[in-house]
Amino acid sequence: MISESEQRRLAEIEMVLRRDDPAFVQRFDKRSPTPRRRHVWVILAILVVSAVAAVAAALDGPGMAVIVVTVIGSFAVPFGLWRRRAKP
Repeated sequence: MISESEQRRLAEIEMVLRRDDPAFVQRFDKRSPTPRRRHVWVILAILVVSAVAAVAAALDGPGMAVIVVTVIGSFAVPFGLWRRRAKP
């Protein structure tokens, strides 16, 4: 935790930066999606994986559904970890 004087100094720096270079600050404000938006993407991804697995199960049986979920997960998990590490 930072002291009160450090918090005031940081607030001053932020205020000056917002005043002098609003375009630069705006890039960082837009950079991270809101938690609600992130949840929408997660729910959408779950629905897509479920739909693909259901189609695979209907066409080729449950074995194919397991393979589809495994393949999609093998791409999704590293991507999710990479996105988490890439955040400042």
